[in-house]
Amino acid sequence: GEIELGREAINVLVDMCYAHRDDLVVVLAGYDRAMAELFDANAGLASRFPHKFAFPDYTPSELGEIAEIKLRASRFRLAD
Repeated sequence: GEIELGREAINVLVDMCYAHRDDLVVVLAGYDRAMAELFDANAGLASRFPHKFAFPDYTPSELGEIAEIKLRASRFRLAD
C-alpha cells in the first residue's frame, strides 16, 4: 500500500544519495514533525542529510502580505 511505497521511495533515495554522493544535491523540506518522522523511518536517511536548517513560521501579517501579492499578480483584490 501507500506505506510500503513510501518506504521503498526512502530506500531508493538513500541508495541514490550514497551512489551519487559526489555529484548529487538533494533538498528535503517540510514541517518539523513530518521531517522528524521521515528521518525516523529509515536509519540511514538522517546521515545522508547532515545539514539541517529550520526557518520560523510566517506570521499572520506576512501571510497577509503574501496573499495580497499573489492576488494582485492575478489581478484580483480583496473587498473591504
